[in-house]
Amino acid sequence: MNFLFTKKSNICCLKNLIAILILCAVMLIGCGKEKPTPLEQIYTTAHQQVLNSLIAPATAEFPEFQESFVKYNTSVLEDLGEGMPLEYRVYDVVSYVDSMNSFGAMLRTNYYVQVYYYVDKYPSPKFGDQGIKKGIENHYYSYLISID
Repeated sequence: MNFLFTKKSNICCLKNLIAILILCAVMLIGCGKEKPTPLEQIYTTAHQQVLNSLIAPATAEFPEFQESFVKYNTSVLEDLGEGMPLEYRVYDVVSYVDSMNSFGAMLRTNYYVQVYYYVDKYPSPKFGDQGIKKGIENHYYSYLISID
């Protein structure tokens, strides 16, 4: 009889072990790449403006994101009427990019881009329907201020 009890205990332990292994596997599967933070998205949005101004954009190498590259500038609240306010925040992105010039030499170029992050889902009267077509629907719009 004692043998049966031990066999049942072993089966119970095996079931628990399998359950724990399945739980660990599910947790590891869920550990994919994390969603970028809003500041990382703002930094990435600025890249497109810089790429558009480079001679050889395919050679561009941006540094890894650092919070010091992105600074909050201001917040603007626009009244769209009918109780529909639009808030957008302006961030300054100051960083550098390494890319080839027309002679094939790698150069480091500093840049300053302003990125507008739209908090609400409404289109801005500042950009209107054209703004929606330019990418405001994903809540980011950017301007290249300077590149040197």
